[in-house]
Amino acid sequence: MKTNMDGTILERYVNKHPNSQKHNHLALQKLPSGVSRDVVYTDPFPLCISEGHEGSVTDIDGICYVDVVMGNGALLYGHSNPEILKAVSTQIANGTHLGSCVEQEYLWAQMVCNLLPSAEQVRFTSTGSEATQLAIRLARAYTGRNKYIRFSGHYHGWHDGIAIGSNLTNKGADSAGIPKQIVELANIVDPRNLQQLQCALKDDAAAVILEPSGGKAGLVPLEPGFIQMLREETTRLGVILIFDEVVSGFRWSTGGIQQVINIQPDLTTLGKILGGGFSCGAVAGREDIMAQMAFHRDFPGAINNVRVHHGGTFSANPIVATAGLATLRSLDDGTVLKTLNQSSQRLRERLNTVLRKHGIAGKVYGEASVFHIQFEKKIEEKTISIGQGIYDALKMELANQGVLMRRFTGILSSVHTEENIECIVKGFDSAFNHLIEEHFLVPL
Repeated sequence: MKTNMDGTILERYVNKHPNSQKHNHLALQKLPSGVSRDVVYTDPFPLCISEGHEGSVTDIDGICYVDVVMGNGALLYGHSNPEILKAVSTQIANGTHLGSCVEQEYLWAQMVCNLLPSAEQVRFTSTGSEATQLAIRLARAYTGRNKYIRFSGHYHGWHDGIAIGSNLTNKGADSAGIPKQIVELANIVDPRNLQQLQCALKDDAAAVILEPSGGKAGLVPLEPGFIQMLREETTRLGVILIFDEVVSGFRWSTGGIQQVINIQPDLTTLGKILGGGFSCGAVAGREDIMAQMAFHRDFPGAINNVRVHHGGTFSANPIVATAGLATLRSLDDGTVLKTLNQSSQRLRERLNTVLRKHGIAGKVYGEASVFHIQFEKKIEEKTISIGQGIYDALKMELANQGVLMRRFTGILSSVHTEENIECIVKGFDSAFNHLIEEHFLVPL
């Protein structure tokens, strides 16, 4: 008779999570593929999580996991942080959505400007995707140009104007339903091709947008000196430089990557940590660019004195503003991030030791509190039994071992304990054993 630990990686996953499988069966009846956002889709079914506390989550089968998804990077202080919950609970008692300005809105904006080197003014949105959409609109309005440059492999959201070329292998639209006229406004550039970049900068470019960490929060790093060169060229040509710091903002440092590398963009898009675990986004940057949203008609840079419109029912609502303000206030001296980043570096080193122990060609790398795994050599891509092969198999087996992670990337929070980190290391150790046993990997 088989136990839950018998069988293949896939069989163990299915056997261990019967209630998640039942939930998925019901969800398939009302939700396309049973999910509400692409990133959580998993074949044969995603786990259904019921609660989260500090650095762990529990699924509806009662299984606890060390969580290195961390709300896709939104949870710097882990799940159910007491101080944030207390602040939000107080605000809930006073109203969830007051439909007007609230004091926290200004205080939150003031904190962003205090922490982020390039921020002179801020406009809050409800998501990071909305922030990138607004930033590109502001750049077009300011320059009077229509095209923008983005780098292949960098992710900036799902809206029509930016969901183009997000994957390294794709130079076209990321989605069906995006008109070709919109696709033609995007210049998709390989960040390693400087000649292509120079041509694009001179082709009616209003803006360049990039993840200063490198694509997918550093999954594909940039070459040293690249951002400095980009800052110089965009300044020379009057092109607006946009840093997408939705992931890296308030994680790489209190002032994001721009503080670490000492290079200021014209505009910065923010999200994730900014909202303290609630849905949020923001554009921050130069006052003369941001002033295009102001309600007067003599601001510099305006085209025909037409202002830039931006709406959003839930932008800077009192709940998210309260949570965001509590989060940013706690970061002020940088101690939390310094400790977290040191802990994350030790984890990366330990995981690389485990790779070497098993003789696996690959590496664990990253910056701040983000880590990525990359295999240099892979044997069978078992596409029939497990999704897209080795990375899906790793994700699935880590779940079997009690570690919740995305396919390539993990993120730590400030509340992950040494015990949590030990579980992560042991989880990877066991997962590599199973990957070798099932011939996904062959040791050197």
